[in-house]
Amino acid sequence: MRRVWKVLRYSSVGSFFAGLFFVIQGCSIEREGTLAFILLLLMQFCSGPVMPAGDADTGAPITLNRIYWGDQDTTDIHRCLITGALPCSQEVVSTQGPAAGLDVDFVRGFVYWNPLGELLRCSITGSLPCVHETVITVSNVEGIELDIVNGFLYWVDRVGNEIRRCDITGALPCVSELVANSATPNHIAVDEVNGYVYWTNDGILIQRCSISGALPCSVETVLTTGVNQSFGIAVDPVGGFVYYGDGGDDDIIRCSITGVIPCVTPEVVANTQADHPNGLELDLINGFVYWAADSGTEGIRRCSYTGPLPCTPVLVHNGDVPDISLGP
Repeated sequence: MRRVWKVLRYSSVGSFFAGLFFVIQGCSIEREGTLAFILLLLMQFCSGPVMPAGDADTGAPITLNRIYWGDQDTTDIHRCLITGALPCSQEVVSTQGPAAGLDVDFVRGFVYWNPLGELLRCSITGSLPCVHETVITVSNVEGIELDIVNGFLYWVDRVGNEIRRCDITGALPCVSELVANSATPNHIAVDEVNGYVYWTNDGILIQRCSISGALPCSVETVLTTGVNQSFGIAVDPVGGFVYYGDGGDDDIIRCSITGVIPCVTPEVVANTQADHPNGLELDLINGFVYWAADSGTEGIRRCSYTGPLPCTPVLVHNGDVPDISLGP
């Protein structure tokens, strides 16, 4: 909770919620996480399209108005504005690629990605293209995901069939830690609010385990019905859904994680132009799901999940894109 509060106090409206901090301190760990996330969402609503975090040096609020991706054709890391006209115009963030997995730490100002044999990062707060540094040397990384609040980078190790993580707040290279063993993990998502890491297993299962207790954690199956070549995955901890891209049927699907597990009632979110969806990202404030299609009609697309479903996709950017992330 101290790290959450450190983020909150740099927000442009952080002082409005200062009194609630003392109430939260008396809550359990589980309730702390939930209340802290609610505060984060409230602060964003109060600030308009500004994320509830600020630059640690300047105190300026951070706006998540760009989407980041690794381009398989150019092997560059790109980004573009998603608040203007679409498709958007790209700019090069880094020339060190390619990237099978990618994520943005919008609080500390880094983009992380995995070319062959290592995990890299570079600062997105200075001049571009940025200068990369090695986070850790690893092989056969399938997907990566950040726990921004607690300062961990998670990834899938396809050699050991493991989920691993390391602390990105200290000295680099960081030290790998085993999170869970799994048969054939693919892409992952981290639920910072409820303390879970989720992953797709061989494209036919979705599993999770708790990261709030002792590691390695115990694996729990979340979904077995209607999962067909699934690789992209994202979690909505407020609405209580896990979203995934179904490459077999070219759909974006979600299923409730608040009731009986395994979930047995998947719901189609988008079934038009998904075309082998790979990376998935949720904009919880504006109600969009983003995904990357890496075959056929390649590109990044989004659609609103707050209205009637299935929703109608809009093209964000053309290109062969394996993974995406929102950032400033």
